[in-house]
Formats: sequence, structure tokens, C-alpha cells
Amino acid sequence: MNIINANNEKFKPDLLALLEQMPNKAEEFTPAKYSGWLDKNIGKDSFGFWLAYHQDKPVGLITCEIVDIKKVKNLYVSFWFVESDDKKIAGELLECAEKWGNSKGVHRLIGETIRLSGIRTFINKYGLTLEKILFSKEI
Repeated sequence: MNIINANNEKFKPDLLALLEQMPNKAEEFTPAKYSGWLDKNIGKDSFGFWLAYHQDKPVGLITCEIVDIKKVKNLYVSFWFVESDDKKIAGELLECAEKWGNSKGVHRLIGETIRLSGIRTFINKYGLTLEKILFSKEI
């Protein structure tokens, strides 16, 4: 397994392929909306995404953006998905995002989830706090 910082246009097809595989995705997310969102964000200094590959096949992703909430920088996890629900890969992707956030002077990670099955165990394992359907962590 190999994780790549994929914040450039050449990785867009792999990111789109994984986003389309995500279970429980909201109906408003369509390939065109994912693509437009990426077009606005790929290459920006405040945006990051990583892809996990197994034998040259993309198997996981995490995307995040640096956002200001009440004049405090937060690392917002936009999408986080691993094809096989492999918690090791998910943890390694999260670690990449956290390290990147720290390098940008960000010390709080936030995100949302609509998937509740098994989420409490995962959140507890990685030191996150479940806040309704939001999660957060000091990084």
C-alpha cells in the first residue's frame, strides 16, 4: 500500500472514481458536482488530498480544506473513504491529513459523517470526539 499526496490535476480521475464508490453519499453529489468542486480546489494551498493505492489501484482517499471558523483555522475533512473499510489505511490517510494541517499551522480537525455503523469504535480509536454527526480532534 502506498499513500500519495495527490493535490494536482493528474490524480483527478482516481479521486472521482473513489468518490463515486462511496456508500451513503448524499443524493446531491453527482459526478459533475464532484468534478466542479475539484476544479475549484485542486492545487490550492488551502486544499489537500491523499490517495491510497494497492498494486497501482486507488483504494482510499481523504480530502481536506483549511477553513476559518470564528477566526480559528480548522482542518475540515471533506471526504474520507476506504474501499475495503480497512481501518489501517483509513488511519494512515488521517495521519497524512493531520501532519499536513500541522505544517500549515492548523491544530483542530473537524468533519461530518452520515455513516454511524461502527463509527464510535473508529472515532474512539483515533482520538476523535463525536459531536452529533460531527467529529473533531485537536491535532
